[in-house]
Amino acid sequence: MKPLRTFIAIDIGGDLSAALPDLLSPCRALPVRATWVSRENLHITLKFLGDVLPERIPAVSQVLFDCAESTVAFSLQTTGWGAFPNWRSPRVLWLGLDVPSGHPLRDLNKQVEVRLMRLGFARENRPFRPHITLGYVKSPRNTQLLMDYFQDLPSPSVRFEVGEFRLVKSELTAGGPIYETLDHFPFSRG
Repeated sequence: MKPLRTFIAIDIGGDLSAALPDLLSPCRALPVRATWVSRENLHITLKFLGDVLPERIPAVSQVLFDCAESTVAFSLQTTGWGAFPNWRSPRVLWLGLDVPSGHPLRDLNKQVEVRLMRLGFARENRPFRPHITLGYVKSPRNTQLLMDYFQDLPSPSVRFEVGEFRLVKSELTAGGPIYETLDHFPFSRG
């Protein structure tokens, strides 16, 4: 069977996902080659799994269920705009989250990484930098315009509750990725 391109996602909440497209609308009109994440695809990536054979999905789901069972709901707070690798050479534009050391999201990420390693998934080499991806810069031309726009744009300060995460299949198409939820994992109530 054909592998499924998968990742683990946390939804960002209706108020924030509704506000971001309007906030970024003038930015989309700038003469910059970029693709923008659609409102329905905005999320926080807890872990990118890559290509996973369909027969491995039940084992992955069981691990994620166990992680969710040992996690209680928590809040997230947006902080500011950012770019990977940096603003001088932006390739990914994002909205950051305030997730200090000891925050439940960091604990959940660590738990997911460790438990999925036991199934043979590679541990992420880079530090966990939770964010909401807004767009992908396709060319370095005119990126100063992006930097100026985001520098002048106040970032939204939004707090939202997180009570679950999802295992998502991503199909890349010419019109952008199509996401399909394979399973969702509510946190324990306790």
